[in-house]
Amino acid sequence: MSASGDFGNPSSLRKRNKNFLNSQRNSFEIVNAFVYQNINAHYYRECEYISYERALADLKNPSPIHLSHKKFFDKTDNPSKEFIDIVEEEIKDYFTIGRIQNIDLRGRKEKSFTAWISVISGKATLEIDESFLSKTCKKNDLKVTAATLVSDDDIKGLQISVDEDGNRMYKLINGTAVMAFNWKTDAKDCRVVVNIAEDGK
Repeated sequence: MSASGDFGNPSSLRKRNKNFLNSQRNSFEIVNAFVYQNINAHYYRECEYISYERALADLKNPSPIHLSHKKFFDKTDNPSKEFIDIVEEEIKDYFTIGRIQNIDLRGRKEKSFTAWISVISGKATLEIDESFLSKTCKKNDLKVTAATLVSDDDIKGLQISVDEDGNRMYKLINGTAVMAFNWKTDAKDCRVVVNIAEDGK
């Protein structure tokens, strides 16, 4: 991927994404991610599923261990399905290129969840800023603090997480990513573009 050819004018991206944040934001990132897929390999994921009420009970448990760690929400449970739909509605606003095939919610080590996002063809471009995942967290006891892009065959690619202070962190597990970091300083627009692969090069 070419760093120079992958990003359009940020303002044009915002026009296409009509629900996106205001233009006064201090910083944002444009992320172009590709998750490798092996069309000859078949993967089997053994999962344990929990209901929304069980997730709430685990959250309130005084144990420092997250009892829902690595467990997925059960989509046959109506409250779980409704919560996943809310998360999907928020996250899809950050996609400027690419389509979501499926979203699951999976427990993290901390008492929160990650949105496990399958993207068609393993490719997606997102525009991320300080509002990322904030709306869902404000409205629900259960917190979604990360989004992990996965391929059609469940290979994890890029993880985007947000800490308690609102700092955004990017972890490339598999594939490649081109990221443009944009911020303002002394009323000037600044940008740095980085091109990374899973081997760190």
